Amino acid sequence: MLNSLFHSFRSVEGLLVFWAIEHYGKHIFLNDKGAPQIKSSIKQVLDAYWKEVSCRNLHWLKSHDHVGLFSANLFDLFKIANPTLKSDPNLCIIWGTAKDQRNQQFHRLLGLTEPDLFKAWRVYQKGKPEENRNAWEHKVLQCLNSISGQSYPSLKEASKMASLHQGLLNEIDQL
Repeated sequence: MLNSLFHSFRSVEGLLVFWAIEHYGKHIFLNDKGAPQIKSSIKQVLDAYWKEVSCRNLHWLKSHDHVGLFSANLFDLFKIANPTLKSDPNLCIIWGTAKDQRNQQFHRLLGLTEPDLFKAWRVYQKGKPEENRNAWEHKVLQCLNSISGQSYPSLKEASKMASLHQGLLNEIDQL
């Protein structure tokens, strides 16, 4: 279950990173560990975002002109750039309970039960494991669809499209 929480959260967070690179790539770079960083130059196009990030990262910004693009910094970029999706009930789970549960579990490395996973995604119904699993998969899919602007009917189809996309990119690189 712990893996399910991490992987479902990371799939949405990973898609948000791809979204950020697609929309604000000239302001983003990967550090030596491959982690995305967003440069202060983003304030040229999203000043409100940089003000928000600066308040949260004052100490770091005394010696750097960028911050890590993950968690709150990543979520705020998406919310400020997409105000109509800021309150999307599926996405609110990502920057709310799922993030909190993921952080708590990650930092303490506690065991995670199925009910914990489903509660983190706000789909838990006592005594209904199959409904919980289906609702959880649906929530993850809805998050991915909201971010990508797609309407995949299932996680399986969304996964196929990701691998197909990567395959096409690899083929293009070979040309």
